Formats: sequence, structure tokens, C-alpha cells
Amino acid sequence: MDAIHDLEIAVVHFIQSLGPWMMAPMRFFTFLGEEEFFVLVMPVLFWCVSPGLGLRVGMLLMISNSVNAYLKMLFHTARPYWLTSQIRGWVTETSFGFPSNHAQSAACIWGFMAASLRRRWIWGIGLILIVLIGLSRIYLGVHFLSDVLGGWIIGALLAWIFYRVEITLRPWMERRSLTELVGLAFAVSALFLALSALVLAVTASVEIPAFWLENARFSNPEQVMDPFSLTGMVTRAGTWFGLAAGAAWLWRSGGFDPRGSGLQYLGRYLLGIAGVALLWYGLGQVFPRTEDWLGYGLRFLRYGLVGLWVSALAPALFFRFGLARRKGKELTVYSGQLTEKKSCE
Repeated sequence: MDAIHDLEIAVVHFIQSLGPWMMAPMRFFTFLGEEEFFVLVMPVLFWCVSPGLGLRVGMLLMISNSVNAYLKMLFHTARPYWLTSQIRGWVTETSFGFPSNHAQSAACIWGFMAASLRRRWIWGIGLILIVLIGLSRIYLGVHFLSDVLGGWIIGALLAWIFYRVEITLRPWMERRSLTELVGLAFAVSALFLALSALVLAVTASVEIPAFWLENARFSNPEQVMDPFSLTGMVTRAGTWFGLAAGAAWLWRSGGFDPRGSGLQYLGRYLLGIAGVALLWYGLGQVFPRTEDWLGYGLRFLRYGLVGLWVSALAPALFFRFGLARRKGKELTVYSGQLTEKKSCE
């Protein structure tokens, strides 16, 4: 194991030695895998491209991030800059290393979109971003090459599984009532939390070596390592519930046509993002961020409202302000094809 670590540390050290000119582009590409990027950009798929594709991408992202969190705690491996002060951690991370969530999310989301839309240019852009996001994590000193490779493999596998299972489950889901779909959304979010509790119980005896903490503080003296925090798990559970429940309501009430003029697209995005910012950032300043039942409950509510806003409340306002319209037919993306489908109105 020491020989492997020495080799991987040498790889990270070599990439970091390529020069400081890489810092800005590497920070940019790592941002493309951050929560903030997905919050700002991914709703555009739902509001302006295809509600069906946007919903599936959002749900897949929650699944991928949850699986990644479980695996990180089960493997509980160090990040490069935790193991040695020879590696500088240019960004702060508080979770364990393997597998890389940035690499996994990139492979999972871009792989799924490319498989769904079946466009060569999407495959090309996706592959470039997947590679560069993974490279950025190594350059910034927060992941080994094995972390990135593991993330790519797991992300691609999750995308393939979700793609196949979603096609099989769709006919069954279409026969469910709104009450059943909302209940199912809540049950899945509860499953996320239950699995989190199980993983925490399994890893209860894991202790973080003192020299990991010391090396982490060398790169960032103010870093507080908290790899067993429940906040991310509650975030994903709440977002899943709000997103899925809102989408069920929107679909049962007829959905909306994502097509429109340039001004309509711009209006949807500005109004939609303003609501996301109000709920995500605004409530984040008001609600306590404590690690207790009150803090977790309010976090679940906050992110549940963000998901509900994206999939239901924002579209309702789009209708009211003439930025979108209901119609007898809606464009959806299914099995990689743009098809017309009669709505439930």
C-alpha cells in the first residue's frame, strides 16, 4: 500500500509541477463539477430544453452524489494533501477521497445526456469535460489518479443502470396517481437517509489519523475535517423529494411546452434563478445550520423547496406571466429521440 501511495503522490506532484499557469483553468473545470454550478445551470434543461430530460438528470445527480457519499465513508481513504505536506491542497475538501465525486458526476451526467440525446457533438463535449474535470482534481491536490478513475467507472455504470431502469419503469410510473407518485418520492428520500444512517453505523469505529489532520491544516489552517457529516445527505434527500413531487404534479396537470422565443427563454431563466437564489441562499442565511434535528429538518425543508420550485412553482409562474404555455402536446426526450406525446390535460 505504501508503494502505491508513493507512486500516486509522485503523479500528483508531477502534475502540480507543470506550473501555476494551470491554476485558473483547473479551478474553472473543477467548478463545473460543483453543487453551485449544477444549481445555476442544470435547471435550464428543465425550463428551456426538455422537462423530462431535466428531471431525469436532476434525479440521477441526486442518486450519483448519494452513492458517492456512501462509498467515501465505506472506503474512508485520504486525499493526497492529507497524506503528505509535499502536496498542496489548492481547494478545501472535508470528505474522504475515494471515489472522486467530481469525476463520477461528470461521467454520470454527461454520459447519460449523450446516451439520451444521441448527438455526436454532445459525446465530444462530454468526453472533453469528463477528462478535464478529473485532471483538475488531481492538479488541485484533492484526488489521486485512482480516485478519478474509480469515479469515472462508477459514474458510467450508474448512468447505464439508470438509463436502462428508467425505460423499464416509465410505463409503470405513468399508471400511478399523483398521491402515489408523491408518496413514492418521499419514500425514496427516506431511503436515502436510512442508507446514510446504516453507513454511519457501519463506519462508527473509523478514526481519522492525526497526521491527516495536521497535513490538511498545513494547506488550510482553518480547515475543519468532517467526513461523516449528515448535511449533504439531508440536502440530497430534500432536493429529491421536492423535485420528484413537483414534477409529478406538473406532469399530472399537463406539463408545459419548453419551446419559446429568446425573450421567453431569458425570462424563464431570470425568474427561475431568482427563485432558486431566494430559497437556496436566502433561507440558508435565515435557517440555522446546526448539526441537530432542527437544523437537519430545516435543511430538508429548504432544499425540498428548491426542488419544488424548479419542477413546479417556477413553471406555474411561467404560465402566469406568459413565459410558457400548456398545450395538448408537449415535446419530451425519451430513448434519445425528440417525440411528441399527448399530455394528460
